[in-house]
Amino acid sequence: MYLLIAKFLDGESTPSEQEQIDNWLREDAANEKLFRDLERLWKESKLLLEFPEFDTATAWDKVAAATVEKATALEPITSTRPFKKWLSIGAVAAAILLIALFLGPLSSTEMTTAEAKGHALTLELPDHTRVRLMAGSKLTYPTAFEENKRAVSLEGAAYFDVTRNEKQPFVVDANAVEVNVLGTSFYVTTSTNNQATVAVTSGKVRMEMKNSNKTSSALILTPGQKGVLLNNTLQSVVDTNASYYASGVLQLKDIALNHALQVLSQISNTSITAEALPMSIKQQLINISFQNQTLEQMLDELCLISHTRWQKRDEQYLILAK
Repeated sequence: MYLLIAKFLDGESTPSEQEQIDNWLREDAANEKLFRDLERLWKESKLLLEFPEFDTATAWDKVAAATVEKATALEPITSTRPFKKWLSIGAVAAAILLIALFLGPLSSTEMTTAEAKGHALTLELPDHTRVRLMAGSKLTYPTAFEENKRAVSLEGAAYFDVTRNEKQPFVVDANAVEVNVLGTSFYVTTSTNNQATVAVTSGKVRMEMKNSNKTSSALILTPGQKGVLLNNTLQSVVDTNASYYASGVLQLKDIALNHALQVLSQISNTSITAEALPMSIKQQLINISFQNQTLEQMLDELCLISHTRWQKRDEQYLILAK
């Protein structure tokens, strides 16, 4: 394809070759981005041609000699004409091919990291998948996805509304687990101690432990189910917090403090205990709402209205009396 692009940009392509490029551009947004990058290089390289000592034929001979094997692998040459016929492509094509064949597609290795500092962040990925990244979380993804998959890496928590594409599975690397979907909506939380949860609000999700050969190392989850990785074991549980995952809004109305803490524990996959509290405090009714906040931000507010305090020990949160 690099040879066809070079010919097209140099005005040497046939109508049939132009049609091939048009079809290739329509296949994937990543193809169009690569083409635009090469087109930009072509325009910038015009400056090189203004120097009288620049020998087009010699430049092309050097590129052809060094890359003939790679070029053949990328695009078989069906004609028996000598390779020097390509001299008409000119120095511009030589420059483009030299960069493309030795450095590879410019867009495929570029990575972007989005970080939600202090508050939630909503973003749209190259395939139009929408992500709500929770406060304190980080998502790394390429500026253009590969042809056979859409891979991203998550630290923290995020809600994904994935654009469906059966030819390009969407894969989330979430610490100790990997999440595979075609097109669905789900919420993922991760932690540094190999814990993770995946809650599904629409479609079907495969949750799999990484680096495991066990037959029980994968779950297929559907709406209303949540996969939990705890102590190196995957299990599926019933989940009733779909509205929170989809909106980031959690409303706790007229429920006991002890119950409110259980809800926070469920959605964050974190141990929160109030065993040291008197029963009168555990049973006091709570009315509070949260929106796109971290667990510790929610605990701050909950403790404020219940006149308690929280303390973290290892990976566990303790709720104590003031």
